[in-house]
Amino acid sequence: MFSGRENPRWEIDRQSAAALLRLQSSLAPSERAAPNPPGLGYRGFKYGNTDESARAYKGFVHTREGVLSDTSFSIERFLLETVPKTFINLKQMIAQELHPE
Repeated sequence: MFSGRENPRWEIDRQSAAALLRLQSSLAPSERAAPNPPGLGYRGFKYGNTDESARAYKGFVHTREGVLSDTSFSIERFLLETVPKTFINLKQMIAQELHPE
């Protein structure tokens, strides 16, 4: 969908950012290996600030400290709700990807 283009980016407000960090802090370290994102298509959500970043993909969250398990896809679902209306097609595509296999 965005092949050859820069990945979509948007900012969330402080309240949403705080809620996102609370969600992340509630996750436990993963005991399973996380899948690697493909070269094209949905590769998860990369989020963060100037000090720290993370990637949520297929029920796992990669942080600087390690990999967290997110079997309910809470981070990805949360971030999906923040997708701006200008990316409605992207939002629909991602929603289809978030169904556990």
